[in-house]
Amino acid sequence: LDGQHEAELTQAAKQQTTAKLPIHYENKHFAVVWKNAGMRTCGNFAGTLQMALMSSNMDCLDVPPLTRLETGCSGLCVAAKTKSAQWLKLIEDESNSHASLRILHVFVALVHGALSLSSEFVGDVDLPLCSERFWRQKTRVPSDTPICKRDPNTDEKEKDATVGVTPSWHSEAATAHIERLECVTLSNGAQLSTLKLTCQGRRGRVGHSICKLLRDAGYPVVGDSFCKSERAALPRGCRTKMKNKLHLACVEVNVNASVDLPQLHDARNNECVTISGDIGVDMEASGNAIFSEGFHVTCPTPERYLATTWADLTDDANSSADVCNVNNE
Repeated sequence: LDGQHEAELTQAAKQQTTAKLPIHYENKHFAVVWKNAGMRTCGNFAGTLQMALMSSNMDCLDVPPLTRLETGCSGLCVAAKTKSAQWLKLIEDESNSHASLRILHVFVALVHGALSLSSEFVGDVDLPLCSERFWRQKTRVPSDTPICKRDPNTDEKEKDATVGVTPSWHSEAATAHIERLECVTLSNGAQLSTLKLTCQGRRGRVGHSICKLLRDAGYPVVGDSFCKSERAALPRGCRTKMKNKLHLACVEVNVNASVDLPQLHDARNNECVTISGDIGVDMEASGNAIFSEGFHVTCPTPERYLATTWADLTDDANSSADVCNVNNE
């Protein structure tokens, strides 16, 4: 890049970082903000949600949000405002009775294919447990090396970056309840379905699991980089308006969080962490409870958020699309 283009990219990143994020809910301990598609959740550099949440106050938290949506996924993100709320990220053990953090996510996805209401895929399903990706180190193999001495899992590792990797502490197995909202058939025969997925997870980061689940089931999310052939089957006008964006959004969150005792157990470091007043935690008068929060946040216009995209898709098909009702097969 030349100096002019590099300056333009830097200026755009600064504008994205300093832009005001839409706040959908805020209380003493938590805040729920909207993350746009293309913005990374975490990272100490310009253009991330973590940097956008930074404050100039002396007691601000230099920590990532509690929920981490993938870069291509837009939607509601829960962020901690106090250190007592941030300590919930240290809780890994399910049986820990001192503190708990449960976040229910509701996603809306536009997928390829016509999903029938009577399909076995509609209902409760288990999301695949996705591990942390790693960069495969490229090693030079001599050309005279026999094939039998080469690593048999090399090809598999190249296709799936999670092969042989232990799941990280924030990758938790979750379940999802899938509902079909509507089905659209375009003029060229391409079919699109709108799905609603209610995911039971603690820390989020289920966007990759949802994409993998739908991709393996034969209903890939529109914009999935691993399913370019399905996108190529759509009309040219549809592909132009989609702009290679992942059509997956978190439109609803339900948070239940509580810290009962001032002493928490950090399972990652296998040690106890004592929360005292000198780090800014306000102890309530009733017992040893620090706080207990429960709230439900819904995007004001979740249907309009994706309905506009669907309407544009049908218009690109010369208004000859057949929209199926929810009650129809």
